[in-house]
Amino acid sequence: MNALKIPKSRMPLGVFPPGGLSFTQTANNLARELRSDIYLTNSDKADWDNELKSEDSVTWLPYAAVWDTGAMRTVITSKVADELDLCVYGYQKIAGVGAIRDATEHYVDVLLPNRLNISSVAVLKGGLPGDVDVLIGMDIICMGDFAVTNVGGRTVLSFRYPSLRTIDFVKEGFPGKDAHGEPK
Repeated sequence: MNALKIPKSRMPLGVFPPGGLSFTQTANNLARELRSDIYLTNSDKADWDNELKSEDSVTWLPYAAVWDTGAMRTVITSKVADELDLCVYGYQKIAGVGAIRDATEHYVDVLLPNRLNISSVAVLKGGLPGDVDVLIGMDIICMGDFAVTNVGGRTVLSFRYPSLRTIDFVKEGFPGKDAHGEPK
């Protein structure tokens, strides 16, 4: 993925199609992690509301992200903080598996695969495994509808913003059967 330079006037800010902004990622197997490519920019440099700002476009850098429903907050690596030249806005404790660590708090704008721009997301800087740059936590996931399915041995992640309806597998039941598997 290459950096994106998007004119401010072309960013979708608050105007959504009737079905919302959605995307689906399909793995070729049963995935043990939910991944997608996203773009980030420095919130301090984006300044969407200031028409007097000299730059008329915003540069978005690509990053590998993992979606984690067990994380309350979104986390970035030191690499991301350095590349985006992020300012420190505060300090928080971050609890991971087996340890509690100090973390710095920063602000980024997030561009999801569905082209949803989420402005001024407070993120924590912490260590992430492997080639993961960003861990997307419930602070972003709970903004929309999020579903994971594993039909036919393929993991599918689907996300939609804004939230439009309840997904209830009990009410859906099975084809020709009630929610408990009994014939209808």
